[in-house]
Amino acid sequence: GYHLRSYDTSLHLTYEFDSFDVVAVSSYKRFDKSIAVDIDGGAVNFLALGTRNISDSFTQEIRMAGETEGGLKWSTGALFANVDADSDIGFLAPRNSILASSFGPGFAAAGIDLINQLEFKNTNYSMFGQVDLPVTSQLNLIVGGRIIREELRYAFDSTAFANSDDFEIETDTALFPLQPSFVGKTNDTLWAGKVNLEYRTGGGTLLYAGVNRGVKGAAFNAKLPDGGPPLAPSEFPYAPETLYSFEAGTKTSLMDGLVRLSAAAFYNDYKDYQTFTLTNASGIISNNDAHAWGVETNANFTFSSAFQGSLALSYTKATVENVAVAAATATAPAVIRDVRPAFAPRFQASGNLSYDLPLEIAGGTFSLMTDASYTSDFFDNIRNFSAQRHDGYVLVNAGVSWLSADKSWKLKAYVRNLFEENYVETAFDIATLCGCSQIQYSKPRWWTVSIRKEF
Repeated sequence: GYHLRSYDTSLHLTYEFDSFDVVAVSSYKRFDKSIAVDIDGGAVNFLALGTRNISDSFTQEIRMAGETEGGLKWSTGALFANVDADSDIGFLAPRNSILASSFGPGFAAAGIDLINQLEFKNTNYSMFGQVDLPVTSQLNLIVGGRIIREELRYAFDSTAFANSDDFEIETDTALFPLQPSFVGKTNDTLWAGKVNLEYRTGGGTLLYAGVNRGVKGAAFNAKLPDGGPPLAPSEFPYAPETLYSFEAGTKTSLMDGLVRLSAAAFYNDYKDYQTFTLTNASGIISNNDAHAWGVETNANFTFSSAFQGSLALSYTKATVENVAVAAATATAPAVIRDVRPAFAPRFQASGNLSYDLPLEIAGGTFSLMTDASYTSDFFDNIRNFSAQRHDGYVLVNAGVSWLSADKSWKLKAYVRNLFEENYVETAFDIATLCGCSQIQYSKPRWWTVSIRKEF
């Protein structure tokens, strides 16, 4: 049946020596999932997407940290991680469904399950360290790094199976292969690092600048049997992603701390950015270069002990280069161009206000609060077709709360989406599969009431 089960256990040990501490953290997790989703989102008997997964993961980290008499702070350690996962994912075509009927009368009466079977194992070893060095009383240098050894093992099979239960993934009786099988492995040595400078002026302002190198490991694709061409062997694996991030900014306070300001500018340069593209009903990852730059600022205001607020603004321009937004056909070449990443609005703004009324109600404090946010337009697919673009929106929330004099009880009532803004939260363009798109719209105006007791 359909279920979601998770099991988690961990052990945290700390030992304090005279000049440094040692921490050991062990963790084991198991995740067991079996679900199905009506992929066309309508009343038509078409198909469902089913997933069944069992994964086990174990991590062991040991780290040491200390500080010298000169004020140098240091930390170092090692991590071992292992993930072992078996997954079944694919389309469930029930009896008399449109998809089952496309295979012929016999399958229309019995139904059919189109399932990918995946085996994945990730073994990861890493060592890391960082030093925080006070160069002067005002200037601080932070240098850190991590080296990673990652070993992946992967097996892929795609098979049609006989159906006897319309609501279960079944892999007992294989009928015929759907896509070529694939077995692959990767062994990568990766590294990440950072160099940051912090300068504190005599007036309490912090200036900082730094460069960071980050990495994201390689992995493998698993295209669904959605009727499109199967992946070539070279399209299953995709390479690690490397990010060079440059950032500079400042943080300061004004009017004796009543106003706190921060501002930053950044530039991110991606090598082999792991680009996610949804085609038919399959998410395929490929490697493309990408870059992004932007600015952001934040202000917190304390108008009085009872009246506070904040305001945040950001602008980000991100580009993924040379993306194949349309495949080549017999009559036309592939369309390749630079695009915006999916779900990446350029402008965002948010703010909030809270006010404690100057009177006691039932011995406690009664407060009014509101917050608002603006998100500019975005695309739900990296191909950036006009049908995949969604307008920006403004979301306003408001509420009231009561806090007891001893701060142990808090009652809160909140209205979300006060003006019933109708906006898209997420969407999947699967027009080439079923002539439809799955779009999740926002909730209408809705109320929440909560009671909290602290002991």
